[in-house]
Amino acid sequence: MGSQAEETPFDDNEITVLVTGFAETDLRVSEDAGRYLCDYIYYTSLSHLARRGEEKRVVFLHVPVEADETHIKTGVEATIELIRAIVESGMLKRMAEKGREVRTEEEEGMRRVHGVGEGKVEV
Repeated sequence: MGSQAEETPFDDNEITVLVTGFAETDLRVSEDAGRYLCDYIYYTSLSHLARRGEEKRVVFLHVPVEADETHIKTGVEATIELIRAIVESGMLKRMAEKGREVRTEEEEGMRRVHGVGEGKVEV
């Protein structure tokens, strides 16, 4: 794609810690997006943002092939939890960059309004 290695800025370890409630699910971070279309989509997305000078906020999520109701429900819940963890990780990173360790009342209020912890995505 380019002369520099493309990678996402997300802290894999932090996101893994923030994703909770899926001990029995094979949920893990990988350095390999796969081959063919998966790899192409991931690295093309990273490259596109890099060319535009934007932060390369890209993740690629592989989902299991099982299509029964239980696996689909778990997949939806895990995806929502992953998005929540990525958003929370980004917020923590921005707060640390600004030298803030504690959320403001407004940020805490937003967490309550959007139902964080109730299976909804934090914004």
